[in-house]
Amino acid sequence: MKRLAIVLIVLGVCAIFVGASLAMSSTGVVSDAPMSSVSANLPPEGATYAGSDSCFQCHSDQHRNWSNTIHPKMIQDAVANPSVIMADFAVGEEVRVTTLNGEERAYTAEDVRFTMGVKYRQRYIAETSDGQYVVLPGQWNVDDGMWVTATPSADWLKDCAGCHTTGFNV
Repeated sequence: MKRLAIVLIVLGVCAIFVGASLAMSSTGVVSDAPMSSVSANLPPEGATYAGSDSCFQCHSDQHRNWSNTIHPKMIQDAVANPSVIMADFAVGEEVRVTTLNGEERAYTAEDVRFTMGVKYRQRYIAETSDGQYVVLPGQWNVDDGMWVTATPSADWLKDCAGCHTTGFNV
């Protein structure tokens, strides 16, 4: 009897794991796709980004609360508005050395496409000649007013873009 109880418990636990695995798969079949795959959730043809201000029409309280936080400034376009770059690029070359478009050098403010962060620290994102976005090494610590070593994410699209950009489905 004791042996039968143990077998039933083990089978029950296995059934729970199989059921949970199937429940987590939207098709009921376990996918063999790599976990790191990232796909762009593309809008319908001809659609354009409406911007956060379009949310205000229906969600004014939520928009007002959100816009008073640092969240809308977490990723900013440094090409459209270079003043969002907080770092002093006259210093810190030793932590900014990277290879961009086949050339190893310290990146400059002109290489920065987007900034990431606005209050305590700021990282920088460049666009490569083949249209890829990469997080650059080095980080500007706002309070200290200095560059520090920071290793870029191995894959910004996989590790960061899903939460920090619109239109990505991680």
